[in-house]
Amino acid sequence: MNLVELDRALRQLRLSGMAAVLETRLRHAQTEKLTPIDLVSMLVSDELLRRQDRLLERRHKQARFRDPDRSLDTFDFDFNKKMNRALIHELATGRFIAQREDALFLGPPGTGKSHLAQAIGRAVIQQGYRVLYREAHTLLEELADATLDGTAKRISPISPACRCSSSTTSACGSCRTPRRKIYWKSSCAGTSARRRS
Repeated sequence: MNLVELDRALRQLRLSGMAAVLETRLRHAQTEKLTPIDLVSMLVSDELLRRQDRLLERRHKQARFRDPDRSLDTFDFDFNKKMNRALIHELATGRFIAQREDALFLGPPGTGKSHLAQAIGRAVIQQGYRVLYREAHTLLEELADATLDGTAKRISPISPACRCSSSTTSACGSCRTPRRKIYWKSSCAGTSARRRS
Protein backbone atom coordinates (compact mmCIF):
# COMPACT_ATOMS: atom_id res chain seq x y z
CA MET A 1 0.00 0.00 0.00
CA ASN A 2 1.46 3.39 -0.95
CA LEU A 3 0.97 6.70 0.89
CA VAL A 4 -2.02 7.77 -1.22
CA GLU A 5 -3.82 4.47 -0.64
CA LEU A 6 -2.93 4.53 3.05
CA ASP A 7 -4.24 8.10 3.38
CA ARG A 8 -7.49 7.09 1.65
CA ALA A 9 -7.85 4.02 3.89
CA LEU A 10 -7.25 6.04 7.06
CA ARG A 11 -9.87 8.58 6.02
CA GLN A 12 -12.30 5.78 5.15
CA LEU A 13 -11.75 4.44 8.67
CA ARG A 14 -12.45 7.97 9.95
CA LEU A 15 -8.88 8.40 11.19
CA SER A 16 -8.34 11.80 9.59
CA GLY A 17 -6.08 12.89 12.46
CA MET A 18 -3.64 10.15 11.54
CA ALA A 19 -4.03 10.80 7.83
CA ALA A 20 -3.26 14.50 8.27
CA VAL A 21 0.12 13.86 9.91
CA LEU A 22 1.08 10.50 8.42
CA GLU A 23 3.71 11.75 5.98
CA THR A 24 5.28 14.06 8.57
CA ARG A 25 5.35 11.31 11.19
CA LEU A 26 6.90 8.82 8.75
CA ARG A 27 9.71 11.26 7.91
CA HIS A 28 10.22 11.92 11.61
CA ALA A 29 10.33 8.17 12.33
CA GLN A 30 12.97 7.65 9.64
CA THR A 31 15.23 10.48 10.80
CA GLU A 32 14.90 9.61 14.49
CA LYS A 33 15.00 5.84 13.86
CA LEU A 34 11.83 5.30 15.90
CA THR A 35 10.58 1.82 16.67
CA PRO A 36 7.27 0.83 15.03
CA ILE A 37 5.49 0.96 18.39
CA ASP A 38 6.68 4.56 18.93
CA LEU A 39 5.47 5.56 15.47
CA VAL A 40 2.06 3.97 16.02
CA SER A 41 1.87 5.55 19.48
CA MET A 42 2.51 9.02 18.04
CA LEU A 43 -0.10 8.49 15.30
CA VAL A 44 -2.70 7.33 17.83
CA SER A 45 -1.91 10.33 20.06
CA ASP A 46 -2.34 12.66 17.08
CA GLU A 47 -5.71 11.09 16.30
CA LEU A 48 -6.91 11.38 19.90
CA LEU A 49 -5.78 15.00 20.12
CA ARG A 50 -7.55 15.90 16.90
CA ARG A 51 -10.76 14.21 18.03
CA GLN A 52 -10.66 16.01 21.39
CA ASP A 53 -10.10 19.37 19.68
CA ARG A 54 -12.95 18.77 17.26
CA LEU A 55 -15.27 17.66 20.07
CA LEU A 56 -14.57 20.83 22.07
CA GLU A 57 -15.01 22.97 18.96
CA ARG A 58 -18.35 21.27 18.22
CA ARG A 59 -19.55 21.67 21.82
CA HIS A 60 -18.68 25.38 21.83
CA LYS A 61 -20.55 25.84 18.56
CA GLN A 62 -23.59 23.91 19.88
CA ALA A 63 -23.62 26.02 23.05
CA ARG A 64 -24.33 29.13 20.96
CA PHE A 65 -22.77 31.51 23.44
CA ARG A 66 -23.75 35.13 22.82
CA ASP A 67 -20.21 36.28 23.57
CA PRO A 68 -17.82 33.45 22.67
CA ASP A 69 -14.82 35.18 24.28
CA ARG A 70 -16.29 35.18 27.81
CA SER A 71 -14.15 33.35 30.33
CA LEU A 72 -13.20 33.66 33.97
CA ASP A 73 -9.83 35.05 32.86
CA THR A 74 -11.57 38.02 31.23
CA PHE A 75 -14.00 38.67 34.10
CA ASP A 76 -13.23 41.80 36.14
CA PHE A 77 -13.57 40.63 39.74
CA ASP A 78 -12.43 44.07 40.93
CA PHE A 79 -15.60 45.61 39.43
CA ASN A 80 -17.71 43.90 42.08
CA LYS A 81 -15.80 43.53 45.34
CA LYS A 82 -18.63 41.50 46.92
CA MET A 83 -18.18 38.72 44.35
CA ASN A 84 -16.93 35.51 45.95
CA ARG A 85 -14.07 34.66 43.57
CA ALA A 86 -13.35 31.30 45.19
CA LEU A 87 -16.99 30.22 44.82
CA ILE A 88 -17.08 31.23 41.14
CA HIS A 89 -13.92 29.21 40.45
CA GLU A 90 -15.44 26.29 42.37
CA LEU A 91 -18.55 26.47 40.12
CA ALA A 92 -16.29 26.40 37.07
CA THR A 93 -15.02 22.96 38.11
CA GLY A 94 -18.51 21.59 37.36
CA ARG A 95 -18.59 19.72 40.65
CA PHE A 96 -21.97 21.25 41.51
CA ILE A 97 -23.45 19.68 38.36
CA ALA A 98 -22.16 16.22 39.18
CA GLN A 99 -23.52 16.59 42.73
CA ARG A 100 -26.91 17.80 41.42
CA GLU A 101 -26.61 21.09 43.29
CA ASP A 102 -27.90 24.53 42.32
CA ALA A 103 -26.19 27.87 41.80
CA LEU A 104 -28.07 31.18 41.81
CA PHE A 105 -26.75 34.52 40.48
CA LEU A 106 -28.73 37.55 41.64
CA GLY A 107 -28.15 41.21 40.94
CA PRO A 108 -29.06 44.21 38.84
CA PRO A 109 -28.26 44.41 35.12
CA GLY A 110 -24.60 44.93 34.26
CA THR A 111 -23.10 43.08 37.20
CA GLY A 112 -21.67 40.19 35.18
CA LYS A 113 -24.25 37.43 35.55
CA SER A 114 -24.36 36.65 31.81
CA HIS A 115 -20.58 36.80 31.61
CA LEU A 116 -20.28 34.33 34.48
CA ALA A 117 -22.94 32.00 33.03
CA GLN A 118 -21.04 31.85 29.75
CA ALA A 119 -17.66 31.53 31.45
CA ILE A 120 -18.88 28.69 33.65
CA GLY A 121 -20.53 27.11 30.60
CA ARG A 122 -17.22 27.22 28.71
CA ALA A 123 -15.42 25.74 31.72
CA VAL A 124 -17.85 22.83 32.09
CA ILE A 125 -17.54 22.04 28.38
CA GLN A 126 -13.88 21.38 29.17
CA GLN A 127 -15.09 18.98 31.89
CA GLY A 128 -17.06 16.90 29.37
CA TYR A 129 -20.52 18.47 29.67
CA ARG A 130 -22.70 19.67 26.82
CA VAL A 131 -23.88 23.25 27.22
CA LEU A 132 -26.60 25.36 25.63
CA TYR A 133 -26.65 29.13 26.19
CA ARG A 134 -29.96 30.91 25.67
CA GLU A 135 -31.30 34.29 26.66
CA ALA A 136 -34.40 33.77 28.78
CA HIS A 137 -36.76 35.66 26.49
CA THR A 138 -35.73 33.39 23.58
CA LEU A 139 -36.11 30.29 25.72
CA LEU A 140 -39.53 31.42 26.97
CA GLU A 141 -40.68 32.13 23.39
CA GLU A 142 -39.57 28.67 22.29
CA LEU A 143 -41.31 27.04 25.25
CA ALA A 144 -44.49 29.07 24.62
CA ASP A 145 -44.48 28.09 20.93
CA ALA A 146 -44.09 24.44 21.89
CA THR A 147 -46.95 24.73 24.36
CA LEU A 148 -49.23 26.45 21.84
CA ASP A 149 -48.42 23.88 19.16
CA GLY A 150 -49.11 21.12 21.65
CA THR A 151 -45.88 19.48 20.60
CA ALA A 152 -42.81 18.39 22.43
CA LYS A 153 -40.76 20.69 20.22
CA ARG A 154 -37.06 20.00 20.56
CA ILE A 155 -35.50 23.29 21.59
CA SER A 156 -31.89 22.24 21.78
CA PRO A 157 -29.58 19.48 20.68
CA ILE A 158 -29.28 18.54 24.36
CA SER A 159 -32.81 17.97 25.59
CA PRO A 160 -36.17 19.76 25.63
CA ALA A 161 -35.80 20.52 29.34
CA CYS A 162 -32.18 21.56 29.81
CA ARG A 163 -31.45 25.29 30.01
CA CYS A 164 -29.51 27.85 32.03
CA SER A 165 -29.91 31.58 32.02
CA SER A 166 -28.67 34.75 33.59
CA SER A 167 -29.16 38.52 33.56
CA THR A 168 -31.63 39.86 36.09
CA THR A 169 -31.71 36.62 38.05
CA SER A 170 -29.78 33.46 37.32
CA ALA A 171 -30.21 30.03 38.74
CA CYS A 172 -28.43 26.85 37.96
CA GLY A 173 -29.88 23.60 39.20
CA SER A 174 -30.16 20.00 38.29
CA CYS A 175 -32.87 17.45 37.72
CA ARG A 176 -32.34 13.73 37.89
CA THR A 177 -33.27 12.01 34.65
CA PRO A 178 -32.21 8.68 33.19
CA ARG A 179 -29.81 10.35 30.74
CA ARG A 180 -28.21 12.47 33.47
CA LYS A 181 -29.48 15.78 32.07
CA ILE A 182 -28.70 18.91 34.05
CA TYR A 183 -31.32 21.66 34.35
CA TRP A 184 -30.30 25.26 34.95
CA LYS A 185 -32.89 28.00 34.73
CA SER A 186 -33.40 31.71 35.33
CA SER A 187 -34.57 34.87 33.67
CA CYS A 188 -32.52 36.38 30.87
CA ALA A 189 -29.62 34.42 29.38
CA GLY A 190 -28.82 30.77 29.62
CA THR A 191 -26.61 27.76 29.68
CA SER A 192 -27.50 24.13 30.20
CA ALA A 193 -25.17 21.25 30.62
CA ARG A 194 -25.29 17.50 30.32
CA ARG A 195 -22.38 15.16 30.81
CA ARG A 196 -22.07 12.53 28.18
CA SER A 197 -22.94 9.08 29.57
